[in-house]
Amino acid sequence: MRKTRYIGLSIGITIVFIFLQSCSLSIFRTVPDYDVSDLLIEERRNGYLLRIVAHRQISQFEAWVNREEWLYITIAEATVNLENLELLKPSGLIELIEVTPFEGSVQIVMKLSRTIRYCDVIRDKKSNDILIALHFDWKKDARK
Repeated sequence: MRKTRYIGLSIGITIVFIFLQSCSLSIFRTVPDYDVSDLLIEERRNGYLLRIVAHRQISQFEAWVNREEWLYITIAEATVNLENLELLKPSGLIELIEVTPFEGSVQIVMKLSRTIRYCDVIRDKKSNDILIALHFDWKKDARK
């Protein structure tokens, strides 16, 4: 009778463990090597959306436009996968990309093929990603 209890308990623990793994509870997730791992670009009807993939909540970041076609992004107090970001190839929207690490921050500079009117920067509350909406000056683009 004792053996039955131990087998039942063992099976019960195994089932709970499998259930918890399938639910992807945070206690079973692996910790990423970097806080920021990638940059994705999505074309939208009224511009583009840049998604900086973040694996934790990052509170210090900013983006601004300089000379209408240069986008500067600064991320402070976060580890960044420089290899992934440096592998981004200029194409389409991005003519040039430079990633510069500083002590305590990283700056991503992009020369864009379109004239930017303004950009909005927010943190996606569901994923912690940093979202940068790029709004273009359609009149200046039409003249090019």
